[in-house]
Amino acid sequence: MCDFFEYLYYDIKMIQKLSILVLALFLWACSRKEGKNEPVSNSERVEITPFKINKVILKDTQLIKTIYVWADSGQMSVDEYKYNWGRDYKFLDHTQFSALRKAMWALVKSPGSRVYVDPTGKAATPQEVKDRIIQCGMIEESSFDAEGNEIIQSRMNCDSMSTIRNINQIRFFESWYFNPNNNMIERDLLGYSVHEWVGDKSAFRELFTVFVNDEALEKSKKYYFSKQ
Repeated sequence: MCDFFEYLYYDIKMIQKLSILVLALFLWACSRKEGKNEPVSNSERVEITPFKINKVILKDTQLIKTIYVWADSGQMSVDEYKYNWGRDYKFLDHTQFSALRKAMWALVKSPGSRVYVDPTGKAATPQEVKDRIIQCGMIEESSFDAEGNEIIQSRMNCDSMSTIRNINQIRFFESWYFNPNNNMIERDLLGYSVHEWVGDKSAFRELFTVFVNDEALEKSKKYYFSKQ
């Protein structure tokens, strides 16, 4: 009987030790998991630059001058230029650009309070944003009567497609940081501007600028827009 209680005593001790070990492993695993998912605070990151512009061309509608005379114009498309210099240049495909058009229409319908035509001024009204996309003006239409006399009539016409189709540049405003915990260079998006390519003038027309929040707006003004 004494041997039985002695064995029972040792079994209980062993169970207690195993329980403590299992609990310790469980707590360690939980702490590892929580630490892995815990976001890195901005104070731990090293700022590389408070403001950087990342310019992206969306599709091959732009002609650029080259130092070589190609054909008679001395110009070639961006795509041809990049190809001939052995560089990869990726444009949006039809599906991706259709998604961009839908996004721009959603913005026009509900611009919110941080869409600007002039970032140094007041936020644009919904009508001002719409006017940047939808172009209206008088057009003349010619017709002939039964006797062959030409009749010219003027009417108001609004074009809501051309500007959207000619969007060809997004300029992203970013802050860059180095994260020592994962050795990554991280970019915080401050905002972006949307630009239409005007072919007959060979120039970009800025449509509007959008900011993430008021803090991003003030930071962009401080390091860029107020210095223009």
